[in-house]
Amino acid sequence: MQEEEVLALFIVFASLTTMVLTFARMWFKHQERKNQLREIGNLPAGVDRRLERIEQAVDAIAVEVERLAEGQRFATRLLSEGVQSRAEAPLAIVREPHSPH
Repeated sequence: MQEEEVLALFIVFASLTTMVLTFARMWFKHQERKNQLREIGNLPAGVDRRLERIEQAVDAIAVEVERLAEGQRFATRLLSEGVQSRAEAPLAIVREPHSPH
């Protein structure tokens, strides 16, 4: 074999070894994470009720935030329409009547 063939063969084997080790490491981490999730799944019963209350509170907050956003959009639209109507309207000179003194 020539030096170039040996070098190419070495690079191929090094690449394959790196890939196999990477996939093996990923698989072991996946297995470890899966076992951790199984342990987390065995939570006490009180935690489920608490999570449900938190979920309801978050939903209520989301509804209120949407209401606030809708009000903000409405106010912005009113302000922009007011600015446009003032820009389109001709300027009027307002004269106050003279009061006799």
